[in-house]
Amino acid sequence: MSYVGLQDYKSETFFFDGMDKNLGNINMNAGSVSLTEVVVTASKPIMEVKADKLVLNVAGSVLASGDDALSLLRKAPGVLVDNNENISLLGKSGLVIYIDGKPSPLTASELANMLKNMSSNDPCGQQVQG
Repeated sequence: MSYVGLQDYKSETFFFDGMDKNLGNINMNAGSVSLTEVVVTASKPIMEVKADKLVLNVAGSVLASGDDALSLLRKAPGVLVDNNENISLLGKSGLVIYIDGKPSPLTASELANMLKNMSSNDPCGQQVQG
């Protein structure tokens, strides 16, 4: 018999003859398990769809490796960056781009230039809201 936190219990060998068998009191001693280390890890999904926005979480993702932020948006599902560097999401233009949780006041060309100069490994969170 076993129970979490207690040492396993093993009874003496007995034969079951179909009749009730009284095994007496069973005492289980507290078990001691010593952990040297506990590691807790968590990860966010790459893409979160919320009621009013689509959040792209790139930290630790292969998407973020070595590119600028505009190239990162080009790789994101549903995001289209055209030849003039206009950004659209699922066919919608006129998006509000959030950087570090704040809406960007930049024009499309200013935003494209800023994103080209921003590393995709930058710790700030890029959120695209349509």
